[in-house]
Amino acid sequence: MPPVKAPRSRLREAATGVRRLASAWAAVNLLLILIMLVGELSGQHMPSAREWLGLSLWPIGVGVGLVVCWFRPRAGGWLTLGSLAAFYLWNLAAVGGLPRGPYFALFAAPGALYLLAEWMSGRAARQVTQGPSAA
Repeated sequence: MPPVKAPRSRLREAATGVRRLASAWAAVNLLLILIMLVGELSGQHMPSAREWLGLSLWPIGVGVGLVVCWFRPRAGGWLTLGSLAAFYLWNLAAVGGLPRGPYFALFAAPGALYLLAEWMSGRAARQVTQGPSAA
């Protein structure tokens, strides 16, 4: 008789679902970022030094963070959200205001989902080692 596997907790299954959603969303976002970056850099206008600083935070910093998420979810999630926060601070200083609309945050949202999945996985692991009362 084969050994009986312990049932996966619902929290661990939910974390896996969140991680898969984040991975798919990150892949789409990376493709869109690449298309926008290539289109922007292939034009007549070359960014100034100040604009390069902003570009290094978004889309480059956010994009690198999303790639890192696939291999190191926690580090990549923090890199993605940190790049977004730094971009908003840079934009506030450079332009005098924040970008309008949710678009920059939506591109970085998979980083937050990766962090959520990591937190959920950690909670699920504690439930397994400490029992259901640890929730």
